Amino acid sequence: MGSTIYWDNVLENGPIVRSRDTPIASILDGLSNTILVSEILPGDGSSATFTYPRDMLPSVDISMITTPVMPPPDQVAALAAANEAAMASVSAHHSNLGDTWGCTAFMWTTYNTVAPPNWDAPTSHPGGSGAWLIGVNGVFPARSYHPGGVNAGFCDGSVHFIPETIDLVTYQRLGARNDGQPVSLE
Repeated sequence: MGSTIYWDNVLENGPIVRSRDTPIASILDGLSNTILVSEILPGDGSSATFTYPRDMLPSVDISMITTPVMPPPDQVAALAAANEAAMASVSAHHSNLGDTWGCTAFMWTTYNTVAPPNWDAPTSHPGGSGAWLIGVNGVFPARSYHPGGVNAGFCDGSVHFIPETIDLVTYQRLGARNDGQPVSLE
């Protein structure tokens, strides 16, 4: 969904946009410089126990993200701290990440490049515990069990390993299709 916290907003900047077509011509930063898909970890399927990093926290305050498109690293770090604090007192969570891969909701199949791969904080959104039924804004990072990063498919069909140590601004730009700042991994 790009490098924005929005789920259904005109500011979505990824190659996949909810409820709108994104023709190849709209990927202005280049097909080989724009991430199309990446890995996410599936939820553990248990509503009884929160399992990090597989499960998602609802009702997390994301107001520290005041720049919703390509938020700067300090805002992402502030959200990480809020998520880690929320993880200490989980009263509700979603364990259904990736369980319905054919659906177009964040918790099932999509992700954004707001936070780095294998982010060291829980996946979260500000919606309530029933918000998994609808699209919600939030931070939904790519995650894997690979040591050091995730695999990502680019719009040109190539697949690259993205290290979790990648510069956040570079990663966010790789997720955006049209920010005018094309970057590459090479």
